[in-house]
Amino acid sequence: VQLWRYSTINAVSNLLVANGIAYVTSNDVVSQNGCLVALRASDGTQLWHDITRGSSYNSLVVDNRVVYTSASADNGQATVFALRASDGIQLWHYPTTTFTSVPAVVNGIAYLFSNQGLSALQASNGRLLWRATVQGNSGLLPPQVINGVLYFITTKISFEGTATPTSQVNILPQAGTMGNLLQSVVRMAPMKQTLPLKGGVSSVYAVRISDGTVLWHYTMSKENGNNWANWLSVENGTVYAGTYVDQDKSYIYALRSSDGSVLWRQAMHRGMSANAFVANRVIYIASFINDGSLNQGSGAVYALRASDGTQIWSHLMYWVVYNPPMLVGATIYISTAGGDVYAFQASSSSLLWHFHTDVQ
Repeated sequence: VQLWRYSTINAVSNLLVANGIAYVTSNDVVSQNGCLVALRASDGTQLWHDITRGSSYNSLVVDNRVVYTSASADNGQATVFALRASDGIQLWHYPTTTFTSVPAVVNGIAYLFSNQGLSALQASNGRLLWRATVQGNSGLLPPQVINGVLYFITTKISFEGTATPTSQVNILPQAGTMGNLLQSVVRMAPMKQTLPLKGGVSSVYAVRISDGTVLWHYTMSKENGNNWANWLSVENGTVYAGTYVDQDKSYIYALRSSDGSVLWRQAMHRGMSANAFVANRVIYIASFINDGSLNQGSGAVYALRASDGTQIWSHLMYWVVYNPPMLVGATIYISTAGGDVYAFQASSSSLLWHFHTDVQ
């Protein structure tokens, strides 16, 4: 049953619900102004809004009743903002010279990714604490802090990739916030390419949060000029990461969190690993399957044993599955690009119910 609906003529880029407030960012394609709207989660009433002139919002994090976001302009400069969640009043801002995202705020520290590397700011006042040099850029995947160590993924982009008739126009969309079943997604369709494609090779980093020391990093195997990472999870002393090489091949990596050594690597030759999460020693994975045509393709959801990557069950979907499955109790909830929401039994993938929305 639909409780309420918020509509905008602009493209929605982020949605986050925290402490009874839904935060929505959008971008006006005409004026290029970014807009951040705060809605009461119970009924959709607008509480406040913020507009950044000539910029677009890149990321959105809420911590301790403060909204942290970054806005980037066409000239490449960016500004990180800390806004009071109740009324949108600006508490501080931090200017940068490059595209910047705020993927996480943990224990009073705001972490920023930009072309300058990884930076840590005091969340209360925006003061720079330290900066670490890393290869490539990040910000699309939320990092995790475990026992004083920040684990995150960067991707070094080049133009070494070779174009093929079935190359994908877009890389996978940004990882969604857990619990957001119906976020806006970037649609993908295979088409002919005549220009060189962007190639990307991802690395996993472990950085000590007290001073920014890089403890270790692991670079994914490079195949066909690529190995893009698109999800990350740290559970029970193991770092799990999903990558894809092309539309028909993906890998799941399991690394020891203490030193980055490879515990196992599992190839997935049917579809691209798009998003995942780990719970109860099971990896639940959403994937995109290319069917060789110009339509939306299809999707699948997999459950793998976290100890060795062995498949427990799989379920094919008519539409692409971009968002990570969400586990509540013994039920897995899955949303598709076609606007469908499914509830499956987590242990066996048996369908419990299905609901179709008007959102695609």
